[in-house]
Amino acid sequence: MHSPSSLRPLATHLADLLCAPDGAETARLLRLFGLLGDYGSNVAPAPQVDYSNRTAISRVGIWQRKPLVGKEAFVRDVSASHEWQDWANVGRIDPKRTRWRVVLVGESVARGYFYDPEYTPALVLQQLLGQCLGEGMVEVIDLARTGLAFEMAELALSATALEPDAIVIFGGNNLRSAAPRTDLELEEAYSVLRERGIAGWREVSESKLRSAVTSVAERIEQHYSRLRVPVVWVVPEFNLADWHDWLEDAPPLADGPPANEEWVSYASRVERLLADGSLAEAARLAQRMAELDGGTCSLGASVLGQVCSRQGKLEEARKLLQAARDARSWDWSHTASPRTHEITAAAWRSVAAGREHALVDLPRLFEQRDPGRLPDRRLFLDYCHLNVNGLRIAIAGVAMNVAAALSARKPPLETLIAKAAAPTAPVRAEASFLAAIHNAHWWQHEEIVRHHCDEALQASMHVADVMNSFLDMQTGLTPMLMSRSAEQLMTVGGASVQRYILRSNVAQLDPVLLRSIVDSLAAIGIARRDHLIDSWVRNHSVTHGACDLLRFYNLAGARQPRELLWTFALPGAGGSVPADYYRAYWIESRFTFIAEKGVAVVIALTCRLPVAAASQPVAMLMNGVPIATPSVGKRWTSVSLQVPGELIERGINQLTVRWPLRAPAASWGLATGRLSESPAPFSTVYGEIHALSARSDDSTIRLR
Repeated sequence: MHSPSSLRPLATHLADLLCAPDGAETARLLRLFGLLGDYGSNVAPAPQVDYSNRTAISRVGIWQRKPLVGKEAFVRDVSASHEWQDWANVGRIDPKRTRWRVVLVGESVARGYFYDPEYTPALVLQQLLGQCLGEGMVEVIDLARTGLAFEMAELALSATALEPDAIVIFGGNNLRSAAPRTDLELEEAYSVLRERGIAGWREVSESKLRSAVTSVAERIEQHYSRLRVPVVWVVPEFNLADWHDWLEDAPPLADGPPANEEWVSYASRVERLLADGSLAEAARLAQRMAELDGGTCSLGASVLGQVCSRQGKLEEARKLLQAARDARSWDWSHTASPRTHEITAAAWRSVAAGREHALVDLPRLFEQRDPGRLPDRRLFLDYCHLNVNGLRIAIAGVAMNVAAALSARKPPLETLIAKAAAPTAPVRAEASFLAAIHNAHWWQHEEIVRHHCDEALQASMHVADVMNSFLDMQTGLTPMLMSRSAEQLMTVGGASVQRYILRSNVAQLDPVLLRSIVDSLAAIGIARRDHLIDSWVRNHSVTHGACDLLRFYNLAGARQPRELLWTFALPGAGGSVPADYYRAYWIESRFTFIAEKGVAVVIALTCRLPVAAASQPVAMLMNGVPIATPSVGKRWTSVSLQVPGELIERGINQLTVRWPLRAPAASWGLATGRLSESPAPFSTVYGEIHALSARSDDSTIRLR
């Protein structure tokens, strides 16, 4: 055994190698060959289950096989109670008693997200099949789980233990590219990026995704084909017309830094041109952006699709918007909403084609029922979750195919749609309000958020009390679950409201959502705008003390999702990477705070430019008015400036920091772990902020 002193020369020599100019490459090779350990390879393999032996399957989702008096049943596992809210609220699945048993496997769309638990696709399917096959002749087992991804195959195969006569696969929105998890995967990514750039990595990434999705589909298809159990595949649709992905910078482009700078200059203008109705100029810039990024970004195709839609060229618009939906599938760090990519849709269609299995192709079904229209809010509550109209059509399609598979009788689709149950008015109202919250928290336009608020109030006036409680929760200082408004919400809101808001929501400065709520309330004669602003000022004004503009509450109001990530611990190859300071992933950073009109505010900023040969001016604006242009370089620079009271509004104010435009450096593979540990490995960092605060200038505060 070597003594510590005998290892010192070796350690010194190794340190010299690592500190040399190519030291990062030395570290990468040491880790690649396992000499520094492989931080991504210590995950225990999943136990193998013989799904062909029904009695050997001990678990189906959260339900575990348990012996009961005179029988065996699957009972909800207490040790999995933290997952219960993602599944059907069913304590026990008893042995099969009816003539037919149908199992529904899926994700949040199949859960009936926003309507669950009062109204779910499984309940509608049960109702329709009872009408088609006879009451009491069929039982639907709800195995839909919110967030279900590639584990869909294991869940579907484990359902063999429930003796299904048919199985429905209604999912695909959570199947996406995964980040490299081991050093070998990282090395492959580096190698492709070095040799073929982002376009090459996109090809590799899509190939991997296609292989993984196809494996899921074929495992399910082959297993149930052997058992002679019919499978009904449901291809989900995406809200092409209403859903807009937020602005993301382009990765390092093939034509180098000038191409990136040109792309950014167009991206900063093109959406405004579209909003102003300058369609020809918007299309010209968008076409050039698409040429520059080679289809690896969504913005160019999205704007072109919207232009075509406004011009009535719907087929062309559909193709462009589908391309925009799928454009960023290669970027595992992209904070994209769930969606079914064309890769998944093609896999579902392929396994269903020419076999005993049926296909409910929602993109084609929706288009056939409403030709000449793109999928939009008439079918959806957000990006992929269906509203009542969309759910009734989808489940009617499922019921039609299940009935045909079990009884050889295929009832007419339109008859089933007409017979499909609908939720009560209060449930519809609460689902619409939850959709408004969800759209706002996924950074959608104010118009669609207001639409869902209006829909909620039109469905049932009781939701006005839910909205009022929510307003108070979002603007108060009391911790949410300890507040009186949360207690009121428990009284006036249904189960879906309580589950979504009290479990998933956090207090944040939410101007788009809260303005939409008060505007919708005002339209029916309930005045809450003054109350909202008074509550903001009373609880959050900078006149009460310095406000950290980088904390989650304030930063969430800026509606820049990639920048918001710094407030969280980020997943990395070794567990989590703690956030250190704010990084700007766009040429303009926005920050919000509450103040009182006419009171001067002092802004204190400590920032730097990540790469700068010399100091450059950084523009600062308050509510759109220039206030300073400090010179900033690669060293931390502190700036303190007083904003005159005439520029400050009562309520929300916005500070904007405009960074110098610079192109990204595409240097892949110089530091093992960068791709997996960075929250935005393919994005340019335009500026970094260590501290940013706002406080009132004490000399301007007047006694009231």
